[in-house]
Amino acid sequence: MSSLYDRLEVSPTATKEEIINAGRKLSRKWHPDKNKDNKEEAEKKFKEIREALDVLSDDDKRRNYDQFGSTEERPNIDLSNVFNMFHNMSMGMGNMGMGNMGKQYTEPIVHHLRCTLEQIIKEESVPFTYSQCVLCYDCNGSGGKEVSVCNMCRGNGMCTTTIEIGPIRQQATMQCNHCKGKGKIVKTICQRCNGDTRINIIKSESIKLKNGLEDNMRLTVKNKGNMISQENYGDLIIHINVEPHEVFKREGPNLFVDIELDLHEALFGFTKLIYHLDGRILCVKYKGKTDYGTYRKIQREGFFNLNDPSKHGNLYIYFTFSLPYVNSVEEIKPSKTEEEIEQYLKDKEDKDYSYAFLEDIDKHELDKQSPKFSSKEEYKQEEPQPQCRQM
Repeated sequence: MSSLYDRLEVSPTATKEEIINAGRKLSRKWHPDKNKDNKEEAEKKFKEIREALDVLSDDDKRRNYDQFGSTEERPNIDLSNVFNMFHNMSMGMGNMGMGNMGKQYTEPIVHHLRCTLEQIIKEESVPFTYSQCVLCYDCNGSGGKEVSVCNMCRGNGMCTTTIEIGPIRQQATMQCNHCKGKGKIVKTICQRCNGDTRINIIKSESIKLKNGLEDNMRLTVKNKGNMISQENYGDLIIHINVEPHEVFKREGPNLFVDIELDLHEALFGFTKLIYHLDGRILCVKYKGKTDYGTYRKIQREGFFNLNDPSKHGNLYIYFTFSLPYVNSVEEIKPSKTEEEIEQYLKDKEDKDYSYAFLEDIDKHELDKQSPKFSSKEEYKQEEPQPQCRQM
């Protein structure tokens, strides 16, 4: 179906005087009395021209047509909800202003950042790339060349029109149908953005992680999202995704690690080295017997508590051992002597190491700190305890 402007052979930007002159000219051309050989076609054309002239020569009718199209083109409206629809639309447009919707607000970009426990505890800067929407370089965000202000909405991108339903009149503010809400008319479309005014680019950034960040946390970075205008950007949201670690497990600010002892160490004590996430070596010593499934802790060797930076998580160590086959008590020896371990640390001049103090913990402490890891105690009770083998 041709538009009313096409019937009068004028542009949608034509003035009222141009529309009237075109209508009169075409009316004379297609008057049925002057087209007796094709009178049926002329009558149809003449009627279409008069209908178009009647609408487009009247300012209110023309504005209504530009917004909603002809009566035949308008969608069916549920009259029971029409007033709610108009109310919601007018309220929404009032909050956003009369300009283009996208000029004032844009949805933030959400980027999922994969990182490790080591990177978090060391507070490393992690580089990443993401797709960002910016104003087109070639047309400077205009969408093309020969850009003029839309004369229907006067550059606002929105038009207010009056709709009559029987005796009821209702005003509604809607996106301009002529410029599609852009407020401008582009004659020569930009080849790079295809008239969209914006393009996507790959942006490179880096973020400094903070000790204490946890999986699924979100960080908001201001003015690093999509470009709204020349000096206005949306937000970038960094969604933290922490990769599982092969050795350490984390629960809140606390760290958990398993250490397997040999039989001599379980019976008489041990000296063990723990290679911490931050690169340090912790040398832990314990004199005496260690039961299977025992937990001990090293205070303040976990992560920071983001809610209270003065607080620090702990490192909890879970001890296990297996019984070897031996022929005599003399065969029960440590895998490494304390002297060998001390010499190993001295040889590691480039490594940062320190001695850490192991503390026994109350059996209910883990239930309070981490219910998830206290299940190991239940496992220990369910499994049969290893029995000494007869010599």
